[in-house]
Amino acid sequence: KAIRQPFTAPLAWEPVLPAFEAGQLRIIPLTSAEALWDEAIEMRHCADRYIAQCAQHDAVLFSLQRHTGKRIATMAFIDNGTKWVPLELAGKANSEPTLEVRKVAGLIDERMQRIPVRDRPEELKPPLSSAVSFDEGLSFYEVLDREEIMRRSVSSRCASCCS
Repeated sequence: KAIRQPFTAPLAWEPVLPAFEAGQLRIIPLTSAEALWDEAIEMRHCADRYIAQCAQHDAVLFSLQRHTGKRIATMAFIDNGTKWVPLELAGKANSEPTLEVRKVAGLIDERMQRIPVRDRPEELKPPLSSAVSFDEGLSFYEVLDREEIMRRSVSSRCASCCS
């Protein structure tokens, strides 16, 4: 399989959400074709396929990294016309992210829901379905909301002490 080359022209866009920290992770918005290409190479997945959608503000990608700079996961959102929908969350080589990463993904989702989507003419709005994948070969791993995080935390503690 041939390696895709990045766009030759410099292409960058403003972040929808600024970088922030959550626990032991930094959440870095990917705001250029070069940043998406680097993420795709480092994480061995196809984040670079989102360049056009990100440039048009139809998608937003984040790199989840340790404070050392080590990349742990990538998260993608898509503007479905009414809100930002989590599209993908994947570790290196599309592996399943850890529980820690899924918890942080839930926090990212909470922040993204406060960001309005672009107002578009009715004929340009995409269908209101949930996440629509740009690449059907990729997996979406579960993003946990606060209630689910608490439920799992309690049940895992009980499983370790009560069994």
